[in-house]
Amino acid sequence: MAKFKKPQPKKDTSPAAEEKDAPLVSIIVPMYNDEEYISELLESVLAQTLENFELIIVDDCSTDNCCGVVESYATKFGGRLKLIKSMNNKGAGAQRNKGLGKSCGKYVFFMDSDDILTKTALEEMHDVAEEFQADVIYCEKYYMSKGKGEEFVKNMHIATTRIQSGGFVEKPTAISDDLAVRVKEWLNGRFWMTPWLRFSLRSFLVENKIHFQPLAHQNDYGWTLEELCLAKKFVRVPNVCYVRRMRDDSLSAKKKTLNNHIHRYMEKTVRGLKMIDDFIGNIDFFKEHPGISLRYPSKMDYGRFKERAKFFRKNSSAHYSTDL
Repeated sequence: MAKFKKPQPKKDTSPAAEEKDAPLVSIIVPMYNDEEYISELLESVLAQTLENFELIIVDDCSTDNCCGVVESYATKFGGRLKLIKSMNNKGAGAQRNKGLGKSCGKYVFFMDSDDILTKTALEEMHDVAEEFQADVIYCEKYYMSKGKGEEFVKNMHIATTRIQSGGFVEKPTAISDDLAVRVKEWLNGRFWMTPWLRFSLRSFLVENKIHFQPLAHQNDYGWTLEELCLAKKFVRVPNVCYVRRMRDDSLSAKKKTLNNHIHRYMEKTVRGLKMIDDFIGNIDFFKEHPGISLRYPSKMDYGRFKERAKFFRKNSSAHYSTDL
């Protein structure tokens, strides 16, 4: 007599089922030669009070053993850790885009590979996002520190430089949905551009095709602009959730030769202005107010760059920092 196998129930692959199984937060980290610091980031993520997350690390062709360090943590994360090894070195912007494309969390948060989170960071940002049904949560403040291990923790303090201007909110506050008001705040320096101060709804980013410029430096300028212009609910919060590591050997702090400096700023200026032109050309507000342009900051950078370049052509042996 023939035996019949009991039919197995089909796995539900509907969008609703996939959304139900998705993590609450996707943490995306571009990584390049950070063997010395990546374990501190990993430990800070493991310590999160909100445990329903995925951590996506995109390696940008590192030459040290940082990938080995990440792989050694796989068991501790219990399936919540993904390491993507890029075939080509393309810079942080391109690797953030790659990580976003591989993510499936309800919300997305970007980190730098040598920084850490406070223990309740994800929970705090998630809870405010849910309360306000926000597209973007913007943390106005952050910690900064130097060193490693205990020294790093001991030196933590709220940043007083490289921050927004115009004061801070005392409680979660939705900004005006009037684009004219947002533009005015942008031009007055009320937004700090870095991606690790923003906690974003992934569907908002995907549906609006918001992405980073594929640049090694300044790849978050356009991304911030697009979020600011397209978010229906953009919320400022006083929560201090992120710890930035200040390093003398970081990519942004290294001394550059004149040729490297010219290449960096010309690349940023040309690509940045084209991206901004393309973007604002499709926004009704800017069509109706042609006298307002969010390109002014980049144009001013270019003017300062030309003055510096003129000086260093006369002193070609000089080396200088990237801060213009």
